[in-house]
Amino acid sequence: MKYFRIGFDITARNAKELEATDSMHEELVLAHASIKSANRLATIGKASASLAHESKTTLSVLTKQLQNLKILHQLNTLGEKELGEHISSMQLSLKDCSIG
Repeated sequence: MKYFRIGFDITARNAKELEATDSMHEELVLAHASIKSANRLATIGKASASLAHESKTTLSVLTKQLQNLKILHQLNTLGEKELGEHISSMQLSLKDCSIG
């Protein structure tokens, strides 16, 4: 009985597969970094929008209070007590708006 040995050198094929796997891994790492960066930017955007909204709301309240003070002053109906109350209210609004 005779035996024949048939063999193939698959070194080159394995090297190509390894290279493809390494390339895919690098692409995944870059994609992951991009997603993390996008998430950070989205978080910053949400925080900025929230801060802008809070500031705008407080500024709107202060603007309205100043308009009321001007009207009361023009009508000569603004007493010292009312002026103090308006100033205190505006100071509270400013405190609510302050950061830190």
